[in-house]
Amino acid sequence: MVVIATCLGTLLALQGGPSEDVTESWLGRRLPTVQSVGSAWLGPGRLPLGVAEHRARVVVLSRWGSDSRGRLIDRLVRWHERRGVSVLHVVRGGTDEGVQGIVAELRRRGVEHPVLDDRRGRNAVRFGVVATPFAFLLNEDGITLLEGSPFEARFDREIRRLAAEPAQPTLDYDKHVRDLRHRLPHGGFSVVVQRPFVVIGDEARDVVKRRARGTVKWAVDLLREGYFRSQPDHIIDVWLFKNRASYNKHTVQLFGERPTTPYGFYSPSRRALIMNIATGGGTLCHEIVHPFVAANFPSCPSWLNEGLGSLYEQCQERDGKIRGLLNWRLPGIQTALRERRARTFAELCSTTDDQFYGDDQGVHYAQARYLCYYLQERGLLRGYYHAFVANQREDPTGYETLRRVLRRADMAEFERDWSRFVLDLER
Repeated sequence: MVVIATCLGTLLALQGGPSEDVTESWLGRRLPTVQSVGSAWLGPGRLPLGVAEHRARVVVLSRWGSDSRGRLIDRLVRWHERRGVSVLHVVRGGTDEGVQGIVAELRRRGVEHPVLDDRRGRNAVRFGVVATPFAFLLNEDGITLLEGSPFEARFDREIRRLAAEPAQPTLDYDKHVRDLRHRLPHGGFSVVVQRPFVVIGDEARDVVKRRARGTVKWAVDLLREGYFRSQPDHIIDVWLFKNRASYNKHTVQLFGERPTTPYGFYSPSRRALIMNIATGGGTLCHEIVHPFVAANFPSCPSWLNEGLGSLYEQCQERDGKIRGLLNWRLPGIQTALRERRARTFAELCSTTDDQFYGDDQGVHYAQARYLCYYLQERGLLRGYYHAFVANQREDPTGYETLRRVLRRADMAEFERDWSRFVLDLER
């Protein structure tokens, strides 16, 4: 379900951060629940969790008598017509007759929105907005994806994206496996379908099956739960070579290149993950992230793509969610921080692929990982990712979205706080 909160409150420009009309940004965070104390439900519809517990879908805090009322209703009707969009309309400063007029107008347009007469303005205070108009767009988990004027084109664009069903490509796994068997170096390889992957390994078949389910499926399920709506639109092979000798030999034999890492890598052009599984499943979890990022966030900058991937090099499941743990990259970033070799986050977020994967790529990977780790530990990582996806056109590096999710006006101060956080970590 698409979740929209439209709060006729404050205009908040993406580039400029919170304006003087809003007390704090909700980007990447959950909006407070709508309060009904001292208010009255005048409109149609029932709230599924009761008035006080209802979390906004489309929440409209409008001020009665606003010049933009007609234009706003036009916009709400358009959003309502998008599949999966629901609306809650909160009116402040009106009269019984005026609020009933809004209900009547919506009904005339075929829309059955609940309408809350909130004359004391409690919800405007809770949301931290004081002027009109303002809009919050939430995803189905209640995370704020966009905030700003409800009349901005980016709201329509993101609503269309979220309302669309994720693509479900029809892929012929049987044919793919038949063709694949002709390429196998010898009969000691087993093939296991674990959609959207096909897992190929030269260990015993029961071991390959266990890795396909226990690592590949496990990681895919948890990553999709937290981040990714869509599957890759093509089949991806996962080659699990049992040791270093097999990895080096068969990578050359099958792909015509010598591996540059002892662990494994993802080759988008070959639609393959190529692993030395003797080094453990951490690199496999890392590389699984990349084809899902490509399917869901094609313009994702390298710093976040690798930050997420490296975060899950060492991970666990906790309460049904995937969580990154401290890992071998920690000493590298701690040394870089002590030697003042780490970039500012404005610089890191702005790196090109060539810059990120250049001479200091080890520091870049570690810095990106432990920024993601910090966000995770503050409960902000998933919200940040989804807010970045929603704001990517206006903020292609993710830096402004990061600043707003952190609620930090002074990023230099945050970087000092983050450095202390990382330096205090112990494996």
